[in-house]
Amino acid sequence: MRAGVLRVVFALVVVLLCLLRANGGLAAEPASAPPPQVLETPPVKATATRILRPFGAVPASVLVIDGERLEGSASQRLDDLLRAVPGFSLFRRQSSLLAHPTTQGATLRGIGATGASRALVLVDGVPAQDPFGGWVYWGRIPREIVDRIEVVRGGGSSLWGNGAMSGVINVITKPPRDGLTAIRAEKGNRNTTNVETLVSRAWTSGAVRGDAAYLDGGSSYLVAGGDRVAFDTRADSRELSLGLRTDWSLSPRWIASLDGRYFDESRDNGTELSDNDTANFSAHGGIEGEAPSGAGFRADAYGQIQEFHSRFSSQDRDTGTELPSLDQFDVPAGSLGLGARGWHEIVENHLMLVGADYAFADGETNEDFRYIDGAFARRRKAGGRQHTVGVYAQDVWRPVERLEVTVGLRGDYWRSEDGERRERDLVLGTELVDSSLPARDDVFLSPRIGALVQATPTLALRASAYRGFRAPTLNELYRPFRVRNDITEANADLDLERLTGAELGFDFDRGIATVAATAFVNRIDDPIVNLTIGEGPGDVAPCGFVPDGGVCRQRRNLGETRTVGVEVDGGLELSPRLRLHGGYLFSDAEIRSSGSAAAIDGNEVPQVPEHQAVVGFDWRPRDRVGVFFEARYVGDQFDDDANERELDDFVVLDAALTFALDDHWELFVRGENLLGDRFEVAKTADGLTTYGPAAMVHGGVRWRAGP
Repeated sequence: MRAGVLRVVFALVVVLLCLLRANGGLAAEPASAPPPQVLETPPVKATATRILRPFGAVPASVLVIDGERLEGSASQRLDDLLRAVPGFSLFRRQSSLLAHPTTQGATLRGIGATGASRALVLVDGVPAQDPFGGWVYWGRIPREIVDRIEVVRGGGSSLWGNGAMSGVINVITKPPRDGLTAIRAEKGNRNTTNVETLVSRAWTSGAVRGDAAYLDGGSSYLVAGGDRVAFDTRADSRELSLGLRTDWSLSPRWIASLDGRYFDESRDNGTELSDNDTANFSAHGGIEGEAPSGAGFRADAYGQIQEFHSRFSSQDRDTGTELPSLDQFDVPAGSLGLGARGWHEIVENHLMLVGADYAFADGETNEDFRYIDGAFARRRKAGGRQHTVGVYAQDVWRPVERLEVTVGLRGDYWRSEDGERRERDLVLGTELVDSSLPARDDVFLSPRIGALVQATPTLALRASAYRGFRAPTLNELYRPFRVRNDITEANADLDLERLTGAELGFDFDRGIATVAATAFVNRIDDPIVNLTIGEGPGDVAPCGFVPDGGVCRQRRNLGETRTVGVEVDGGLELSPRLRLHGGYLFSDAEIRSSGSAAAIDGNEVPQVPEHQAVVGFDWRPRDRVGVFFEARYVGDQFDDDANERELDDFVVLDAALTFALDDHWELFVRGENLLGDRFEVAKTADGLTTYGPAAMVHGGVRWRAGP
């Protein structure tokens, strides 16, 4: 399979290079003609207000990871790079190189992680989440195509709607430009291989960009040597990502774009009988322009089609035996989105934005379970559809020169329908469960008000208050899952999660020194958690039979969680060749619950460390030499709602060294977790601990040309 994938990548690169170099057939003018200005990306923050705004003019906590920081980072993956943003986390502390995709839901500010994202992840303003489960396939976004990343921390539902409760992460890719070409190849320990290529060409009225990436994520045991038995294998991942984007200038003021991406992933998940694979195709088309009056408009249409398969097992480590427990052999899913927005300064000092969008998701799980006497005895089919319709408006008002007030309101209608759950006895051929689940719907209003005061030329004060929400995913409503002997059941009766938050902060910028600090408080009503119901061995409803050492959990809405915290980011330019950066997050997240979940009232929210910190530097000792260093600290946290399984704190050191041979060629070596300490990722009810990867060192070569 790997040889075949490499051949596909090589063929694509050759075809793209041939087509783009032979651009005489594409253009009426030579390729050296500069692309129109509308193809360029201005240096602004666009995510926080959905309008292009200058840096420093946004009443929100916004962190921008620019191209220089991206190129210097030692991380191979975007999720590992984003962990340098205090408050960013996935459901597990594991890199997506080794983690099951269903654990890769992103969140910000320590409000609590789930398999589904509580922060909205976008690529060029288009949702990147899995349509069935809400997690993110980080391998779909090759590093070479990324221009910058805007991280907006704090509720973003007033503009972006469902899923933006804790903020928005917008990955902005490099626009097609004439002559831009990049090829990067690297090899590392544990057989890690990573190859990426990007080719872009432009002509008089447009441009095209093609990219390809192949990754063999190496391999690593997930359990310590003393705990390994015969069925433990190295976790591994293999990924292929192919993308094509084209932009056209319809007129000096209007541009249209179309892009598509294919992604294929297969993983070995640490034992002989546990693995998964995914195939995903996504497409997006958009048009944006400006009227002579200055009014702006943008419309988008996008969608995904996906196939997913995953196998789980039950294990007896005392006897060293492993048996199949769940085979999700067919999990198809799809999504469709439409959106349009317009903005104009209708009244002096009032920049108005209005918009509407629609999102649809459809998916089901087909799975075999209850393995008895060498075969599965039951088959289950469960799934449904979801619709979300939203309308929103925002006013950016500047009453006086140094004060800017932003007021926004969004209304969303959410509906889940056509839900079903069917189970059949594969031995007798009888129907055991044949139920159509009732439709569910809800309406939610997401207001936001923020103010920015430019107190001095270098100091801005800001404050905001907001509400946000997240609808349960099809995965949470219908798909159960298993981690070794721990079983988690779905729940078709889940309600929306609702967040209410407020923050107060400042931004200080003197050019060579920057500091941004924010104090915040967030409350989530009806948060969805994996609630522990009972322990094995024996039958525990609704999970069925739970093996010895395992537990039964079900996704349920609890009373509320509350998070109070402070985040700080800073940078200091000691010289033109040396710049420091750092960040810190303190978050105190607590469960408030009663009734059937009263036993966990007052517990810490699982998967939320109280302290996170990062410090690093970017040093250019010579014109062609770059040194990057970063140290990251993550505090201890609990892995379960009962606060019985504590995961220790840890420190990770990353470093990178680059050497430019000339204006095009660069050699590099990068190291992740250089201390080599394997940090705890998860603990099961029977005490088995899984770990993150040991030290990873990889080096290679990069060739780049163009702007």
